[in-house]
Amino acid sequence: MIFNTTSAEVLDLSLNRSTHQALWKQMVYSFVGVCFGFVVYRWGYQNIIHYSPILLLFLTFLLVLCLIPGVGKTVNGSRRWIGFGGFSIQPSEFVKYVLPAFFIYRIRKLSQETFSFFEFLKLVALLSVPLFFDLH
Repeated sequence: MIFNTTSAEVLDLSLNRSTHQALWKQMVYSFVGVCFGFVVYRWGYQNIIHYSPILLLFLTFLLVLCLIPGVGKTVNGSRRWIGFGGFSIQPSEFVKYVLPAFFIYRIRKLSQETFSFFEFLKLVALLSVPLFFDLH
């Protein structure tokens, strides 16, 4: 499917690229994704939940870096990418997984204490910080 859509684009626009270039690129991304998934699987979800405050802080920092001209890349009108070398990452994709893990981490901590509506609002306010930076 990737080959069909990208080869048609290459032929239609008379681009100076190989029709197989996007296919190879997606195969490399798939391999990197499978390797990353295996590392996360071996590390375990309990460790992800345990280290979620640090991960969320780091990812929020990366989201802020996306807004800095020269560091953040604009792709399709959106400044949500960080480019380095020939690669670029989108920190908001990682936030999608770490944010619920952090929510679980905090709920576990709060369930041992008294859990009030005010504590819930503080948690929601804390979780809205990375979401705010992701919107820009």
